[in-house]
Amino acid sequence: MIKEILIASFRSIDEAILEPGRITVLTGANNSGKSSILYALQVFKNLVTNPSRSVDELLNLGFLNLGGLKECSFMRKGGGFTLRIELEHKSSIKKSSIVKYEIGIDDQGSYLNIGSTGFYEFKGHIDIAFPYPLNKVRKITLKSHQGATFSWNGVNIVEMNKAAEELYFLKDAVELPIYTITHLEVVPTQRGFTKPIFNTVPLNDQIYTEDEVATLLAIDKDVQAKVAYYFEKITGKRFSISIQPGMGFFYMQVREADGSFSTELVNQGMGMNQIVFLLTKILYGKNRLICIDEPEIHLHPSLIEQFVRVLVEIAKKEDKQFIFSTHSEHWLLSLLAEVNDGNLAADDLKVYYLQKNDQETSVEQQKVMPNGQLEGGLKNFMESQMRLAERFFDTTTA
Repeated sequence: MIKEILIASFRSIDEAILEPGRITVLTGANNSGKSSILYALQVFKNLVTNPSRSVDELLNLGFLNLGGLKECSFMRKGGGFTLRIELEHKSSIKKSSIVKYEIGIDDQGSYLNIGSTGFYEFKGHIDIAFPYPLNKVRKITLKSHQGATFSWNGVNIVEMNKAAEELYFLKDAVELPIYTITHLEVVPTQRGFTKPIFNTVPLNDQIYTEDEVATLLAIDKDVQAKVAYYFEKITGKRFSISIQPGMGFFYMQVREADGSFSTELVNQGMGMNQIVFLLTKILYGKNRLICIDEPEIHLHPSLIEQFVRVLVEIAKKEDKQFIFSTHSEHWLLSLLAEVNDGNLAADDLKVYYLQKNDQETSVEQQKVMPNGQLEGGLKNFMESQMRLAERFFDTTTA
């Protein structure tokens, strides 16, 4: 799991440091900078999965084009931005290291940094320019293990000397940030199914469109079974896929648990539709860190509560890490209730309140208490509730 995220000079964020939990919630008004945190992580993924692209291509997220370097620099001042993640590497020999991986993108020159403290101690730095074809190599010496060295191209270990090769888990530690960020999935607000009938389509590393998500459901029986199981736990309804032999198309269907009549998923409304879409993204084995923008869209409060309960279960059983950006008080309260009920440890839930002042985003962590109470209260929601209350009651009368 990612232990720390640093975002500097990116869009409206001058500098922010977050310590994600098993589940992290970002709250705040519209345009406060919540989505920028998710977008920054997707830019990170774009870089490590294929750095041999221009900066503008790295800033194209597939579901959204962020523009050029100037548009993504703090306050649009140009220059560039910095992103860093920190993780803990634990080996089977019960030794741990804290590994930090940082990228800096600048119009004057970019760089890749890696460092580790603990059982493995080392530092590495490479100056690069995009597109970067992974053609630079730096020799890194381990301070913690005499004589051990490895060669690093900014993403992977390309060579180790004999002393380093004897450190069986060194490669895992060095490449842990890359492994983690490549298993990131950002789910934007544009999602759901709009058709009753689907044909299978080719799948790439990035699965965004409804046809791609539907295809994944149809061909991955493990994902399909898990989606059906959790969908019933959330909605009380049964989900299935009907494939027409020899016809090349399939249906996604839903029926009541105690009935035999089935209807197409698209006819169940956007709420049911979205739950299947999100569960598929979440339960896909490749996705370990899942970031969802406004997961509450189209969901009634009763479904939100059930959905949150299932997500807490999935986080534990499937070893997933979640970051949610939300405007829903009920979504946050449902997670806090899971803490109060003992289903989620207070330390596993992190809450951050974002607000924008003079076009700059500030990020404030709100501590979660063991009883589910939130330090500072539901700031983002209480202010709007008070404004509404004042419209009903004359607070100026003595």
